[in-house]
Order: sequence, then C-alpha cells, then structure tokens
Amino acid sequence: SVKAVELSDSLSNMQKSRWLKTIMPELIETDFLYIDSDTIITQSLEEIETVDVKLGAVLDKHSLLSEHCNRSMIEGNARKMGFQVSVDDKHFNGGLLLVRHNEENREFFRKWHSLWLDSVKKGLSIDQASLAQTNYLCKGQIQELPGVWNCQVEYGCHLYSRAKILHMFVTGDMFNRRPHIFMDPETFKNIEINGVTPDILDVIKNPMSGFKNKTQIIGGVAVDYFNTSLSRVWCLLYCKSSTTKMIFNFFNYFATILLAKMKRKKK
Repeated sequence: SVKAVELSDSLSNMQKSRWLKTIMPELIETDFLYIDSDTIITQSLEEIETVDVKLGAVLDKHSLLSEHCNRSMIEGNARKMGFQVSVDDKHFNGGLLLVRHNEENREFFRKWHSLWLDSVKKGLSIDQASLAQTNYLCKGQIQELPGVWNCQVEYGCHLYSRAKILHMFVTGDMFNRRPHIFMDPETFKNIEINGVTPDILDVIKNPMSGFKNKTQIIGGVAVDYFNTSLSRVWCLLYCKSSTTKMIFNFFNYFATILLAKMKRKKK
C-alpha cells in the first residue's frame, strides 16, 4: 500500500527523505526492510525473513571504525554535534535497515528523529551521525548484518559474487570515482531522455556487467592514501579544469623526476 505524508515545503528534498526515514516505524506497522534508492537488488531477499535480528545494519565501508578510511571525517562531524561515533568500534551504514515491529525499535527511531532534527539545526542534514549517536544512547541496539545485504560497491569487492544488494552511492562524489554506470549521474540523465534502453536493461538484469572498463581495484595502504585530503586535492586539481590540470602537471613533472631518483637509489 502507499501512504501519503505531508511535509513542510521549507525542507529540502534531502531533508524530506531523512525526515521520513527517521520516523518509519510510525508509518509502517509491521516488520520491514529499508533500502536506499541508490541500490540494485541482485538476488532474492526472502532469506531476510529468517535472520534472527531485531534491528540490523551493515558496517559502514565494511570496516571497523578504527580501520575506517573516512574515520577523521566521521569523528569531525560527531564532534560538531557532541555525538559519539561507535559502539564496540562499530559504525553502521544507514543505507539498509532491518527493522522488526516492536516498541524498542519505535523508541530507537524517535530518538534518532529528534537527534537528526538537532543536527539539521546545526547545519548537518545527513543522518549517519545521528544514527551513530542513537545507537550509542541505546547501548548498541543495532546488530551487525552480513555485508552481502548492503554491499557498498567501492569497498565491497570481496562480496560481489554473493551480494544480495549493491549500494552505489550515486551522490556526493566530486572526484569522478565512478566504477559502475549506475554510479554515474550521466546514466540517469540519459534514461530521462531515452528511457530504459536494452543496454540499461541488461545491466539491471546482470548488475556486475555495469562496471566500466577503466576501473582499478586498490587495497591496503593505498585505500588509506586515496582517502586523504592531500589525495583529494590532487584529484580536484586533475579533474576540475584545464587550468588546474596544468598546475597538477607542473607538480607531477617534478614528482616523476623525484620518483626516478628514488628508484635509482634503491638499486
């Protein structure tokens, strides 16, 4: 069934979506599985009925917070709000939530909604920080689900063959790191113009076929480096315009010379 909910026009579209997300148990009077819209379901989800969890989510970036590539950003947002970021080193992604219908979960969402509203007043409209604080206040009420239920594409390649849901993270990438066509806004612009073409339909049926040819898998310390502010500045210089790319090329020229010298010394 469809339930219409009136929201204030003063809210942005992003804020409206978070408003609804944080009051879901007040609108849905049964167990439910919340799934972000920037996802592709790759397998049957009927198995979720057998998962013995009252409130479940997958770790953000499939990583403990102490090993998280964006730990400094997460902790920075939390400090602004006066929030905690984890329970037992676990920081959950809010893109998929398994919610059983009970009063304990209703109360969890009420707290989350209240904390999210406080965050909005302080200029933070995303819901991750308030979700983590709610979980902290509720003494770790969220239970960890296997990563296959929310395979976050950039960080979950070890789960691709078993993933039930691929989470694309379509928004928020200023660095053009879009290995899958459904992470690229241009794909959706083309769908608006041309509709769902046979090529797009093939990718919907076989999501793994949507990865672009120009894609490289990195691991270990390289993941940490590519998520540093320095790496992001270099990427912005390279991508933003022809002028900034000239600046990048200037520094890259000297870096090439330095790297060659380092290799000679190593020999």
